Amino acid sequence: MTRRAEKKWASEAEMLQDFMEHRRAEGWSCYPESCGHDLILVCPPRTGLREGEGPRAGDTVAIEGKLRGTMGLLRQAIPPWRRGFGDRKKPVADWYCVVVGQRVSRDFRELANVLGVMLHTHPPRDDWGGHQRPRWPWWPKWEDRDRAPTIRLRLEPILAVEMRPGLPAPRRVTDWKIRAVTACLALRSGPPQTSAEIGPALARSLRTRGWIEPVGKKGRGNLWGISDAPDTPDLKYPEIAAALAGRVEPTE
Repeated sequence: MTRRAEKKWASEAEMLQDFMEHRRAEGWSCYPESCGHDLILVCPPRTGLREGEGPRAGDTVAIEGKLRGTMGLLRQAIPPWRRGFGDRKKPVADWYCVVVGQRVSRDFRELANVLGVMLHTHPPRDDWGGHQRPRWPWWPKWEDRDRAPTIRLRLEPILAVEMRPGLPAPRRVTDWKIRAVTACLALRSGPPQTSAEIGPALARSLRTRGWIEPVGKKGRGNLWGISDAPDTPDLKYPEIAAALAGRVEPTE
């Protein structure tokens, strides 16, 4: 009997976008290209779980995605507490999961399980064999893990930027970008500010890049206004500016 040809995604970004839309429909909060991962999910309230099983409301899930299951993908998603090295003061997610666009080998599944990485296969809809969506991965009991993260990752709503995850050379959403865009928006729409009002380190960074310029004095210090540079952060990262302004403007 001839095996039916497996449907394939056109790109990793297409797969992760579809995966993200399903999670949003289930109530998960989605943060693409954040905290160094393709996608961060925040768990909504869930029912029907036994004590210590699966993520709870507010838990974070770090997602790494690839069209095929590879050793490199598993390496990216190894939970920090399984690595045995690294900065233990760095915030980490509660769960780590890989999303793969097609079937994976038994060896891949077993290795993911040993490493403590959740596995979710997400083929194109035409390959589901029906109308049922691919199921979420099996969640181990919390006590089965080596240890809980010492500093748990937490996300602010403003990081929920509307952009497609998994693009080549992605535009990562970082804390610095958010603070820089916030400062530029404030200067563009409001009065000039001192370095102290902007934040000394941020003001120095914006000044050295030519994004702000002195427009007056306040005491012994300068008052800074937005420059006419074409690449100020609020113009360079319109998806972050849109999120800060409360708009939703999908970007490619």
